[in-house]
Amino acid sequence: MSEFEPNEKKNFADYLPNYYEEHNPYIYRVGFARRLAAYLIDYLILSLLIVIALFASGQMNELLDGIKYFGKSLDDELIRKTALAIVPIVNVITLLYFTSELFFGASLGKLMLGIRIGSDDLTPAPFTKLLARYIMKNISIVLSSIGMLIPLLALDFFGDFLQILIYIGFFFSIGYRKQAFHDRLSATAVYYNNVFYENNEQKIG
Repeated sequence: MSEFEPNEKKNFADYLPNYYEEHNPYIYRVGFARRLAAYLIDYLILSLLIVIALFASGQMNELLDGIKYFGKSLDDELIRKTALAIVPIVNVITLLYFTSELFFGASLGKLMLGIRIGSDDLTPAPFTKLLARYIMKNISIVLSSIGMLIPLLALDFFGDFLQILIYIGFFFSIGYRKQAFHDRLSATAVYYNNVFYENNEQKIG
């Protein structure tokens, strides 16, 4: 055997990257099921807040009347009037509710399940990344709110289209990288609190 030949024959797998090394952030990320559970908790709480706000503003009666009347006649003016009264309330409460992700890296649902948003390299996410993720995650509501100030039908349609992509992209978190579409675009990921903090302490220390 020549001195230039390796002593051991290597397999193809030896040339592949080791995805299970400790420095690889993929193994610390939260998968689809736990993130879906946090999402459902958030929207249960959010729905309750919206219902309370509608009752407090007196718009719930308008909504119920509109639903009752909607089954009898397609009155475009009534539908438009009801939507104009309710949509702003829903938008504002939704955007305010998820602002906790901007400042704490977690919604109430995430906090309850012990998970938090960070950068995709397992470091704390800066505000710019959290803001980009927040806008993309709530793109339909953001554009709808802008559309109320600048009435453009195309803006609402474009926002709804993008929101559908975000919803579909949420299933990307099933994959090995465990990142939803909006996570990949904003270079963020979701981690367990204890792992996230332990690794941050190691990096800082």
